[in-house]
Amino acid sequence: MNCKQTHYCAIIGLALVISALLGAPTSALAQPSAASTLEKWRPIDGYYESPGKDFDSDCRKEYGVFTIELAEKSVSGFEWNCSVNRVTDTAPGAIKLNMTCYDINMPTSARDPDAGERPFKEIMLLKRINHKSMSVRKTIAGQFKGPSWQGRE
Repeated sequence: MNCKQTHYCAIIGLALVISALLGAPTSALAQPSAASTLEKWRPIDGYYESPGKDFDSDCRKEYGVFTIELAEKSVSGFEWNCSVNRVTDTAPGAIKLNMTCYDINMPTSARDPDAGERPFKEIMLLKRINHKSMSVRKTIAGQFKGPSWQGRE
């Protein structure tokens, strides 16, 4: 390789480096951030239950397994009620609910007869399956026990 060819290779290499440096900031600015691309899914307020043979009965529809009312910051079930303290988007189509709950069936003892009236913290994880159903997982006494289940509107 002669001196002239080496000079041209250096100029071409320098031009490539400069064009890459100038193109990188503009392409990075053009891409949306991860936070802005996160889908803000929320379940529809209403009754949800696990599908089964009695899913369409009027009685089960009236009482449901649990009710979600995010507009009211409430999730409730048969004889339990939770206030939603915080909703966190965990992934596209998935949320985490931090809740303060009350359960009239909370076990009481001789040492603490008012245990059923005291608030406790629970977490509910919801992941969208389709427009009418979602995967549900809830803590019981602050611990995740058992697998998630399908809740259907």
